[in-house]
Amino acid sequence: MTTITIKIEAPELAEAIALLAQQLSMQTPPAPTPAPTPAPKSKPVANAVSLETVREKLSALGETGKKGAVKELFAQFGIAKLTDLPAEKLGDMLAAAEEKL
Repeated sequence: MTTITIKIEAPELAEAIALLAQQLSMQTPPAPTPAPTPAPKSKPVANAVSLETVREKLSALGETGKKGAVKELFAQFGIAKLTDLPAEKLGDMLAAAEEKL
């Protein structure tokens, strides 16, 4: 450690500096403020299913003569038309339609 010695010929200034040093040494350092926690992001859907994909699967189901199965799926999910289905349920609808094929 290097020591620096300064000779001051202004007694008032020397007293002020000494007082300041004393006050600073008595203070406790402020506690570090924690970094703000980012808002949780919505979890990305690994295999997002589009409305068109489900529509194509239901159309294929209907073309194989299983229009009743499509109506059953709509009743099972409590919807009158495919666009009434919430986006988060599209994957479930697609899986159910694939089971009926």
